[in-house]
Amino acid sequence: MFVGMSFCLFGIRKPKTKESEPILTSDEKEIVESKPPTPLKRISILVMAPATCDLIATFVSGVGLLWLSGSVWQMFRNTVIIFTAFLAVVYRKHKLPKYEWFGVIIVVIGLVLVGVATLKAPEDTSNGSSSVTLRAIGIVLVVISQFVWAFQTILEEQLLHDVNATEWTIVGFEGMWGFLFCIVFMIIAYFLPGKDGNGVHEDSLDTFVMLYHSGVLIAFTLTYIAVIFGYNILGMYITSFSSALFRNILEGIRPFLIWITLLIVYYSSPDSELGEKWTSWSWLELVGFIVTIFGTFVYNKVIKLPFFFYGNEQNKSNNQQKHQILKEENLSDDSNDDLYNDNNLIENKDENESNDLEQNNKEDTNNNNNKEDNKDLNQKENLIEKSENKD
Repeated sequence: MFVGMSFCLFGIRKPKTKESEPILTSDEKEIVESKPPTPLKRISILVMAPATCDLIATFVSGVGLLWLSGSVWQMFRNTVIIFTAFLAVVYRKHKLPKYEWFGVIIVVIGLVLVGVATLKAPEDTSNGSSSVTLRAIGIVLVVISQFVWAFQTILEEQLLHDVNATEWTIVGFEGMWGFLFCIVFMIIAYFLPGKDGNGVHEDSLDTFVMLYHSGVLIAFTLTYIAVIFGYNILGMYITSFSSALFRNILEGIRPFLIWITLLIVYYSSPDSELGEKWTSWSWLELVGFIVTIFGTFVYNKVIKLPFFFYGNEQNKSNNQQKHQILKEENLSDDSNDDLYNDNNLIENKDENESNDLEQNNKEDTNNNNNKEDNKDLNQKENLIEKSENKD
């Protein structure tokens, strides 16, 4: 996994000033100054924190999977949305509108329904004979791992929004640190006592031996690296242009797609042990997924409920975001004065052009009047001359 993430380092270019893109509504534009480039050395040090969180969350979640079925494990991973909302308010000091909180609550209710359905469904034989105690420990470990992972996404959001670092940079350095940490832990695990294999807890050398003798295993490994590479890049882009909470809501939809895929795999080949069977509890699971998607739509304002005031709360939230952006970007008064002066120059220019046009119209009118007066005077003089000649 970390090898695939570290490949993003090849996409890093020379740091350059990047214009900040705050989260605003479609009909608003915020004028901000460019951030100075952040040195890669400093970015690599800052990324150590989310990389450590990623490693811990992956390890703890993997241990929990030992005593849980895949569906239960995937379901409880969605508890990350609760922790992300909590950390966004407590750690990042974000204020969520009421309709967003309502959407999160609906999502949580849907996840609970799916969890109950998965726990009540007949146990998969591939899950082994785990006792109730071990299954409870597995659930607790998965929940703990999701708290750590939620904190990781909050740190990534802080890096993307507050530091001039691209998605490629953060994912690449996370993969680099995770890969280095894994090497250290693999060496330690190799010398730990255990019952597997030749008495070692983890025989890492045997992994390379299997890869050397199996072309299929190499193909699967390379495919996994490519998928992890694309998955993490897309996740970072979502976090950059929205928020960590929105990214984790999208993560909540992922089990639904996995569940559908498992159903298709099972009924495509009924004799195979792969996939998941439709049971009497699958209806409750389906209802839970529908509730989860509904909560996601409420959060994103796709569905607007009549008992929420979206306009006032949204304007207030936008004003707070604008104020925070101006404060963090340290916009100088000179830039605002320059903008004000530029507007005044444009207005003065338009006013001068209008005055010049009006003056030209007046001059043309005066010239026409003078011509008519001269014409009348000439006519009078001609009449006088004719009268004198007649006399």
